[in-house]
Amino acid sequence: KNLCYVPKINNEIEKSIFEKVLAKKSDKSFLSLSKTVQSSNLFLNMRACFWIKAFSFNPGSKEYKGFHFDKKQRPYILSLFNSNLFFFFWIVISDCWHITNKELSSFKVIIENIDFEKFKILSENLERKLEETKQYIGTKQTEYAYKHKFCKTEIDLIDNELANIYNLTNDEVDYLKNYQLKYRMSEK
Repeated sequence: KNLCYVPKINNEIEKSIFEKVLAKKSDKSFLSLSKTVQSSNLFLNMRACFWIKAFSFNPGSKEYKGFHFDKKQRPYILSLFNSNLFFFFWIVISDCWHITNKELSSFKVIIENIDFEKFKILSENLERKLEETKQYIGTKQTEYAYKHKFCKTEIDLIDNELANIYNLTNDEVDYLKNYQLKYRMSEK
């Protein structure tokens, strides 16, 4: 395949997950699904470390870039961005600090035969938990810190649904749920 990156793959299970994300050339990318309009309805932190952070509102930091997605598809896209699956993919192809057009155009977003209502519920549950667990920090950069690690259960439920869409095995989903977990759940 003609890739614009060298994937950092360590074992057969990672290779299998990675190939399933890239499986269909006809699937869309995040960039091709995003529309250029005045108003954004999804905000993605363009820096990441242990969690990818996306919201349906701007959490008040300049690190977030606004995108506009179809209203019906937006909760699904929001769920994908926050998933362990996208985090894994990002780690495999990125510099492990920035989210760039490379990651946004390389990840294949399957949009056929999706139960969008299910992802609406999952994304609402995730955002509700993020609001419940946010911590006031009041700095110039942002007012609140959103800790996705406190929402691990909600994110794992998203990956359970994505497993069906991306044809992931139970072992692959378990691998994603535990991927770099020691670092992602640390106190630092």
